[in-house]
Amino acid sequence: MSTAAAVMARVPERHAVSARRRARERTMQALVALSAVGAATLLVIILGYVIVRGAPALNLAFFTERPLPFGVEGGGVGPALVGTVLLSLLAGVIAIPIGIASAIFVTEFRSGLLAPAVRFAAELVAGLPSIVVGVFVWAFLVRGIIGHYAALAGAIALAIIMIPIVARTVEEVLRLVPQSLREAGLALPGLKAADFVGKAAYTKAREGEPEATLCTLRLDGGQDGARDAAGLRRYPQGGEPLLTADGRRIVDRRGRPSYVTSAGAAPSLGTHLLMAYLPPWHAVEGEGLLVEYLGERYPVTVARAGRAPLFDPDDARMRG
Repeated sequence: MSTAAAVMARVPERHAVSARRRARERTMQALVALSAVGAATLLVIILGYVIVRGAPALNLAFFTERPLPFGVEGGGVGPALVGTVLLSLLAGVIAIPIGIASAIFVTEFRSGLLAPAVRFAAELVAGLPSIVVGVFVWAFLVRGIIGHYAALAGAIALAIIMIPIVARTVEEVLRLVPQSLREAGLALPGLKAADFVGKAAYTKAREGEPEATLCTLRLDGGQDGARDAAGLRRYPQGGEPLLTADGRRIVDRRGRPSYVTSAGAAPSLGTHLLMAYLPPWHAVEGEGLLVEYLGERYPVTVARAGRAPLFDPDDARMRG
């Protein structure tokens, strides 16, 4: 009874604490809302004042004429607009090619020693304040080389700021392209005559015997799939290791194992097909192999070696 009484005595205390917390929460919400309204009100007042006072001065002369001395009515910002466009174009011509080239280099040669240095330099420059870049260009280029203010000096300063931004943006976009899609692009006929990253190594590799050949394997269980020890139908889906007929793991000259890259049903052929890269001595049509799936091994046969398709041209077995 004493325990129950103690628990009942604590209930009002808990309610009191919850009420105080809710009161503090409502107070803070009201203060935050009041602060947001105050900031928005000041912004609206400033923008409204600028629009009201500046709208009458907006005309064609304001965008085309030169600025006049202080206190003289009239004038415009024509030279400033022309200078902005000129600086932006020159900076883009300088920064965009360098940024794109840097991103491609860092993405395609990421395993080298120079790629991390290039990425670190880009991040370092991106963190520099713009005033530091401007002072550096003024001291080194304007005073030391050109001798006077020039649009080229301003464009170079702006380009230094743009290069890391362009490089990082392009690098992130290139990283979104899957490696499998890049490899698939090498099979396009139109790319063979063009230059691409790794063309020399790719051409040299094609001159000799291939290390592996893409083959189409036929599951010996047919369209109904292979059956395990319990009599259940099994359909490999991809990622399963391949073995020789006597149970040895299939590897190429570099010791890389062969496995099923993809699989799927082929209703028009009445079977289940597997795709896999096999070394040349196993990429022989009609050779029997094994695929290990869920701890059990199932027989497969090499139906096609290479890019030759395996299909039913007359649709004789097409399902209705």
